[in-house]
Amino acid sequence: GPDGRGVLRHLLRTQGGATLSLGRSIAGVDELVEEIRTRMTEQRTPALRARIDEGDVVRFGAMTASDKGITVGPRVIAWDEVAEVEGDQGEVVVRGRDGASLAAARLDEVPNAFLLAEIAHSHRGSGRT
Repeated sequence: GPDGRGVLRHLLRTQGGATLSLGRSIAGVDELVEEIRTRMTEQRTPALRARIDEGDVVRFGAMTASDKGITVGPRVIAWDEVAEVEGDQGEVVVRGRDGASLAAARLDEVPNAFLLAEIAHSHRGSGRT
């Protein structure tokens, strides 16, 4: 059904062909700069994925990524439970397959949240069970 995502999206395309979707908060220019900066770190995703798959733990402030999944506080959310990691109203939200929020942290407590989102996205696409 409609998921309400049709709201004013601005798409930014990088030379690499990656598309950055910006919601309505386009007023914050420094946020935009931050998004672009994190977007530029996108090429680090495969290397980070490899480290995680090898058993390394990669910390994103309040959230941690490991081969077991995403840890937020005491909670470990297995990769196969994670549908996506997204920014929503100043929070980083880990969403399950049914769209429900499984965990969240303040956006300013999760540095490079975009990288974490990319890693979650690439895990989902890997077809693991």
